[in-house]
Amino acid sequence: AISSAQEYNARDLGLEIAPSGYVYFPPVKAGFVGSDAVACLLSTGMYRSRVPSLMIDIGTNGEIALGDRNSIVCCSTAAGPAFEGGHIKWGMRAASGAIERVRIDPHTLEVSLKTIHNNSPIGICGSGLISSVAELIRTGCILQSGHFNDIIKTPRLRKGEEGSEFVLSWKQENPTGHDIVITQKDIAELQMAKGAIRAGISILMESLGRRVRRIYLAGAGGNYIDPLDAQTVDLIPSPSNCQIIACGNAAGHGACLALVDMKKRRDAERIAGKMDYIELAASPRFQDLFVSHMFFPKAIDS
Repeated sequence: AISSAQEYNARDLGLEIAPSGYVYFPPVKAGFVGSDAVACLLSTGMYRSRVPSLMIDIGTNGEIALGDRNSIVCCSTAAGPAFEGGHIKWGMRAASGAIERVRIDPHTLEVSLKTIHNNSPIGICGSGLISSVAELIRTGCILQSGHFNDIIKTPRLRKGEEGSEFVLSWKQENPTGHDIVITQKDIAELQMAKGAIRAGISILMESLGRRVRRIYLAGAGGNYIDPLDAQTVDLIPSPSNCQIIACGNAAGHGACLALVDMKKRRDAERIAGKMDYIELAASPRFQDLFVSHMFFPKAIDS
């Protein structure tokens, strides 16, 4: 196994770029904390900051790092495809027409949608799923257990083919010919995904024993998730006076930095060298934390 940075002539890899061009591979830390995670840390600069920071690269495989200029701990957790619209009844990737933001009137329970490119809604992307569930929590439509609140009386909350569901868009409001809904199964998928991420965060925080003062949300999903929605569904911690930064494709940005600056490449080596990797599968606490973080603590109790 190779963990250090690597350089190869581009022509030896069959890449037809500049005749003298070459390819640089940043170092990796572990099997599931690869060079993309190192590039994220390079991009955010948290490895040289005095401020204890948390970086979460949100995706099917969630890389998480916590630390500052003195030390960094990291882990990886399998969150599943829910954050990217996978296994969701009306889930889709973040493309034109995907619902990315939802607001629900607390009195009438009428729904306002924001879609990518402001096109008619045709599905729900990851940020839209989180936004939907956050609003359903705020309006009392979802309980702490994740189940729909049957006391709520509205035509939008009904029994569907797969159990209870909430209508986000009526069929006459979209071009699909069907009502676009959030189902009980969709909520369960989100619970498992965010439970895994939060369990990993909790183990890192216990390990480092430091209070988080800055949170970086990385990845395509992390860039578009509303931080308040993420806190409402308990995807990320909610410490007071904590700065939350959506940093987009931090891995891609870190890769660019490494390509144009030799000093950044040396920094990448130092980052990988100073990171302490925690294997969550070997942690006796992970399963308990995973189950406890599947609940929605900011929702009303049943």
